[in-house]
Amino acid sequence: MFTRLFADAAAGSLDVMTARELEQTTAADLARDEVAYYLSCPGERSWWRVAQTHDGEIVGLAIPSATPTNRNVGYLAVPAQHRGHGYVDEILEYITRFHIGDGARRITATTDAVNTPMAAAFDRAGYKLVEVRIDLEPSQMH
Repeated sequence: MFTRLFADAAAGSLDVMTARELEQTTAADLARDEVAYYLSCPGERSWWRVAQTHDGEIVGLAIPSATPTNRNVGYLAVPAQHRGHGYVDEILEYITRFHIGDGARRITATTDAVNTPMAAAFDRAGYKLVEVRIDLEPSQMH
C-alpha cells in the first residue's frame, strides 16, 4: 500500500528531485526506491501510518523518521486529488505529536524552496527555519 501511495503522491509533486526522477523512471519504480530508502533510515517501520478520513478514504501517508542525531518529519504526502483540504496540516501534526510523545527534544524537517505549500505547513505548525541548503549543479554544456 505504501508503494502505491508514494507513486500517487509523486504526481504533481513540487519536490525538485521527484520531478527530475520522474523524467527518468516510472512513478512505480520511484516509489519502490523511496520505500527502500525510508526502510533504511534509523526510524522504524512500525511508525508509518496511512492518513484516512472518518469514512476510511485514504488521503495521505505519514512516515516519521530519524537521523542519527534527531527525530525527523521524514516523509509526508497527500496525493494530488486530495491536496488543498488541509490534510497536510493534520499529517504534520500527527508526526510532530508522535515524536514529542516518544520524548523527542528536537524534530528536523526539510523541503525544497519551491515547495511553498509545504514550507507554509511547517510554518503553521510552528517549525522554525534554521538552515538553508543550496545544492549546486554544473550547468549542462551544449
